[in-house]
Amino acid sequence: MSDKYTSRIVIFLLDAMICVVSLGVAFVIRFDFELTQEFWNTELWEALLLLVPLQVLFFFIFRTFDSIIRFSSSSDYLRILLATVSSALLALVVREALALPISRGVLLIDYILLSFALIAERVGISLILDWYRRSTAGPPSKAATNLLLVGNETEVRNVFDLVRYQQDGRMSVRGIILLDRGATRKRYFGVRLYGIEELEGVLKSKDVERLIICNVLEDMDLRNQLIDTSLREKVVVYTAPNLTDWMEGKKNFEALKPIDVNELLMRPPIRLSKDNISTYIRDKVVLITGAAGSIGSEIVRQVVGFQPKRIVLFDQAETPLYEIDLELKEELGFFDFELIIGSGTDGALVRRIFDSLRPETVFHAAAYKHVPMMENNPYEAVENNVRMTKLLADTSIEYGVDKFVMVSTDKAVNPTNVMGATKRLCELYVQSLPSDRTKFISTRFGNVLGSNGSVIQRFTKQIEAGGPVTVTHAGIIRYFMSIPEACQLVLEAGAIGDANEIYVFDMGKPQKILKLAERMIFLKGLIPNQDIRIEITGLRPGEKLYEEVLADDENNLPTHHPKILRARQKRLDYASLQSGINSLLDELPSLGEYEIVAKMKALVPEFKSQNSRFESVDRGDASRHEDR
Repeated sequence: MSDKYTSRIVIFLLDAMICVVSLGVAFVIRFDFELTQEFWNTELWEALLLLVPLQVLFFFIFRTFDSIIRFSSSSDYLRILLATVSSALLALVVREALALPISRGVLLIDYILLSFALIAERVGISLILDWYRRSTAGPPSKAATNLLLVGNETEVRNVFDLVRYQQDGRMSVRGIILLDRGATRKRYFGVRLYGIEELEGVLKSKDVERLIICNVLEDMDLRNQLIDTSLREKVVVYTAPNLTDWMEGKKNFEALKPIDVNELLMRPPIRLSKDNISTYIRDKVVLITGAAGSIGSEIVRQVVGFQPKRIVLFDQAETPLYEIDLELKEELGFFDFELIIGSGTDGALVRRIFDSLRPETVFHAAAYKHVPMMENNPYEAVENNVRMTKLLADTSIEYGVDKFVMVSTDKAVNPTNVMGATKRLCELYVQSLPSDRTKFISTRFGNVLGSNGSVIQRFTKQIEAGGPVTVTHAGIIRYFMSIPEACQLVLEAGAIGDANEIYVFDMGKPQKILKLAERMIFLKGLIPNQDIRIEITGLRPGEKLYEEVLADDENNLPTHHPKILRARQKRLDYASLQSGINSLLDELPSLGEYEIVAKMKALVPEFKSQNSRFESVDRGDASRHEDR
């Protein structure tokens, strides 16, 4: 039996013993220490058989023995009072109903004594444990780390008590900032309480080295204010983990880690409708293309949780596919899957997959995504992104797939580069497909944190190398999501999506890339443009200052999920689009790069190149260029 349950049993037994003693003392007080033999033979036992079981019952109802004694708080004491008053009132009702010879005065005195004794028990044990810890601890550290605790009153007090109990003087709380009240002159165990408006002054005047955010903050602006102010003062920021683990001794302060860049951009957690998602994944064969990539592999992990019949992982990256294979077996304990290595443009292979494995749901995450590389390789961008999507979509219709969910990008909106234009072509194609059975759903979102080749990875490497950190433009902004968050919304959109629709994710506020670089430098305890230089290099080919989530002819419609919106736009003529895309793909091997881009612009009129050699196509003088 674990220590957690042992301590609860001990407290429960102590509480039960106190119930018996309290009742006996109540009788003695009520009858002025003059108790007859009849009392000892009858009345005491009747009272014990009535009151103690009721008190124990309400201890269970209000879980009075669940808390960790040394961290008991006002909420624990309130539960004790609720248990004792409830048992006393119910005992009074039973007494009157059964006409039991138990004095009302005894019930009242017992309620008062028991409430006081149970609270005193907890306070006493806590003081004894605190005294024992301090008497057996070694000498305090001379170089205690100065802490500032920030949060709501209850959570801050819990963390403060943990610091006192666990740290033996190695950490010193220099101040407490309460977010649920303003500035105050009050103190808690000698530590001054402050308001949030005093944050910067406290950090400076108290020589704070670490700031601990003690509870989850739904207000992201407030959270960013805390982090940014602390980082500017070279204060390391931590977030408190699960307090129950700390209280039960599973973790200590040495296990705390400072926030990282992913937490800088973190948003409130997404709440999914798991029942909706389960309807189109549970007991189904699910095909995931790009299954070894950042997005595809996370979709695999999340789909596992919905108990599919089988998952088909399709990718051409051998080593990453092998790694996800090991992860599924060794970490997730999932074995109902098939690994397929190959290209999604291989028609014979794609047909063999559909013919032998019969997928019912398809998540299409495979694509070339890097803007500058695709700007230099338009043939491969079209061949891989457009041809593969068309092949998979057509085959899905032929084999009666229920749902086809495509991962798109915000770069497909009013595209200024080849990559974005190919993804827009993919959106248009699947949106226009006529199908009585297969529902085609496109999901559109921005940059994901931690994906292969992301700006976060690049900045991290540059900072570790001592700089410079390169930003293409001082005003450039981007939307960011975490990989799990993006994939959660992909699954949810697949659940709520109807045929031929595009869903746009609420990505929160866009982030200035320059500020992101500065914050990442601060996270390392360094100062931007002093310890690490930031260099503005100029926009890359095809890059624009900001991304959009809706095209010029689109607007948003709400869905039942607050983070997912439906893009309403005009429906294109399938036959015309089919003809144009077929012509592009048929002629692709013989076309030069400028001719490829010109045909793409004819199919996607809003495609206007920026910072690119293909701007000449928009001006109509592409014919003067010789292709490589």
